[in-house]
Parts: sequence; C-alpha cells; structure tokens
Amino acid sequence: MSQADQESADDGPPGLVMRIRSVLAKARPIGAVVGFLLLVAAVVVLVRERSTLGAALESLRSAPPTTIGLLLASVAASVVLTGIVFWILTRRFGPVPALEMQALMASTALANYLPLRPGLVGRVLYHRSRHGIRARDSLRTIVEAMGLTVVALSLLVPAILIAGRSEEGLWIASAVPALVGSIALAFPRWRALGWAFELRYLETLLTALRYHLAFGLVGSPLPWHASVAVACVSMIATMVPVVSNGIGLREWAIGLMAPLLADVSLERGLAAELVQRAAEIAVIVPAGLVGFAAILRPDRK
Repeated sequence: MSQADQESADDGPPGLVMRIRSVLAKARPIGAVVGFLLLVAAVVVLVRERSTLGAALESLRSAPPTTIGLLLASVAASVVLTGIVFWILTRRFGPVPALEMQALMASTALANYLPLRPGLVGRVLYHRSRHGIRARDSLRTIVEAMGLTVVALSLLVPAILIAGRSEEGLWIASAVPALVGSIALAFPRWRALGWAFELRYLETLLTALRYHLAFGLVGSPLPWHASVAVACVSMIATMVPVVSNGIGLREWAIGLMAPLLADVSLERGLAAELVQRAAEIAVIVPAGLVGFAAILRPDRK
C-alpha cells in the first residue's frame, strides 16, 4: 500500500477532509456575504437610532476602566480555556504540547474571522502533518467539543428556567451542570471528557459574564438569568459553521432576543453585541498573531 493510500485509510472514509472542505467551500462564501450584510444592517439600524446610539456611547465613555478590563480579561480567559479543552481532547490521539495547542487555537481563532473560516481545516491538517494525528481523530475532537457545549447549554437553560429569578436559585442552577459533569470524573474512561466538559461549561459562564458586562456598558444592565440566556443564544449562533464566528448572525440574534428576555430595546441589544464583538477582536487579533508567530517560527522542527 502506498503512503497516500495508507493516509487515506487512516483517515477513515476516503478523502474525508477534502469532502468536508468541498462542502464548506461551497457554503461559506454565501454565509460570508450574508453575515457581512447582516452586520452592515445592524450598524445601519443602530446609527439611525441616534438617541440610542448617543446614550450607549455616553454610557461606554463613562464606564469604569475596571469593567472594560474585566470584559477583556474574560475574553482572554475563554481563549485559554478553549486551548486547554482541545489539548485534553487531542492528547488522547497524539503528543501535542499544551503551549503549542494554545498557540494553535489562538491562531485558528483569528483565522476563523476570515470569510472562508479556514481555521478548522487548517487545525486538522496541522495535527496530521506535525503530530501524525488522523483527520478523523481531529474531527472527532471538534465534534466532541461542540457536543459538550450543547450538553452544557441543555443542562443550564432548564435549570435557570426552573430557578426563576431568585438569587439563591440562580446560584444553585448555575452549579447543576458542573455537578452533573463531575460524575464523569469518577470513571477513567470518561475522565478526559469530564474535565473538558467542566472547562467548556466554565467558558459558558464566562460568556454570560461578558454579556452581563457588555449590556451594562451600554446602559442596559441585564439580570443574571437573562445574561445566561443571551450567552446561550450567542454560543449557538457562533457554532453555525458557514458564518465566520457568527458575524452578523450573532448581532441580530442578540438584538432580537434582548427585548424578549429583558426590558431592553433591539438597538441596545445590537450595541451590546457590537461592544462584546469589539472586545473579542481586541483580544483575539494580538493573541492570534502571537500564536501564528509561535507555530511558524523558523526554529521549529
């Protein structure tokens, strides 16, 4: 068997990565255009509502630096947690150093802002060429990570709804998914997934914190249960594979959900999402550039 045939066999179904690339390559240009148009529409709506925009900007200008710093720090923490999650899931299939995984995840997070969102396929090909990890195993970790997010949201949303708005109930509800996930830690076979789930769930809470801060920064603070609900909507929109990081889609999802979840106008919801998006870009761009420099440096063997 030739080396090419062996690689194809190792990857499972013939041309698995190439077929995924082909399907996504056809859908993503359309998704990129739609996302860009939705983003432009969100900005246009916000600009036309000058009173809302002015009030949001005034609130943002008078915000304490510590609040903005906490918003940026929560984004940075999410980037690190994502790297740890994928390191835990991937090291079962190959010896990937933790810092290298952090650099790779930061760089692909930046790459995923490009119209065709090449980070996913790039990460699969990188692991295959550098660590000998089969494409199907890399794809498995991606599916697992997405599945863990879905499980976390599926546990959190009902718990929050049952808890209502009482402060004590919300704290208990927020702990339910972590307690359920901890069960897996008792079984060696599921321990890696258990730890990955706990960290993925922590990312969910950090996302809720970011929206809590972002809505506060534009002068429309959300209660914690609404912040959690908005975070769930945001994470679902971000997972749509044909739109780069949910650009445009996420803005409108948050804008339309805000009036349903709290006494917040659509325009304030759009403004809060744009603030959150700006904080995300402010962290991911430098982190991604450092990540690219780390994995592409000439002295790497």
